[in-house]
Amino acid sequence: MDFISWLKFNSHCTLKTEVMNIPWNILFCFTIWGIWLHRNQTVHSPHPYQLNILRSTITERAAEFWASIIPKASRTYHEENFKWAKPPPNVIKLNTDGSAKGNPGISAAGGIFRDHHGNWKLGYARKIGWSNSLAAELWAIRDGLQLAVTHNFSHIIVESDSLVAIHLLHEPLPPSHNLSPLIFDCRELFQLIHHAELKHVVRESNMAADQMAKLGHGIDQDFVTFESIPFSVKQFCIADMMGIEFPRMC
Repeated sequence: MDFISWLKFNSHCTLKTEVMNIPWNILFCFTIWGIWLHRNQTVHSPHPYQLNILRSTITERAAEFWASIIPKASRTYHEENFKWAKPPPNVIKLNTDGSAKGNPGISAAGGIFRDHHGNWKLGYARKIGWSNSLAAELWAIRDGLQLAVTHNFSHIIVESDSLVAIHLLHEPLPPSHNLSPLIFDCRELFQLIHHAELKHVVRESNMAADQMAKLGHGIDQDFVTFESIPFSVKQFCIADMMGIEFPRMC
């Protein structure tokens, strides 16, 4: 088979893969595109792609594209309002988020613990360095779980706006996956908490955690905890306590 025939064959193969049921032609196209970007970064950029994050970057981009086109034939858009939901009494809610200035790029992570009144219990932020957005999301979850164990938060709800990260934590994973140390850390930490539930939320229900992740870009240490609300996050926490909604096109 010559190169053109090989390219056409793979580009038209719609068999579902084991990677989140993404069709092979989509995963193939994002893979060769990712390899091409890696080549260009290596030649032209002072910050070339790191091979250990190339695979997860390709998977994340392919998954986001696939998720966006699944209902394409019948999709109509409408505006919905979303807000942060308070947890039940005696339950602590942990909201987490990652932030990457480029994918890959300079990355950070953060999160917030709050009670059923919306009161601040603890916050944290991490400066990661050069990574991708999926790794940042997993760092945010991992750090939050570690703090939950340390502070004996025995009943928590963990919310993330990354469907890909949640999928990786729920589904079987080969040990060769480049993010497997982070993922296995998260799974082990979940086992140390009496009751921990992992849920997906849209970004508009996760605005305060988004600000905590952005805060991570500017901290002096690699990891910082916050006993009180940082100024840049306060308005979002107040909005959550008041039940203010944010619009989103769905």
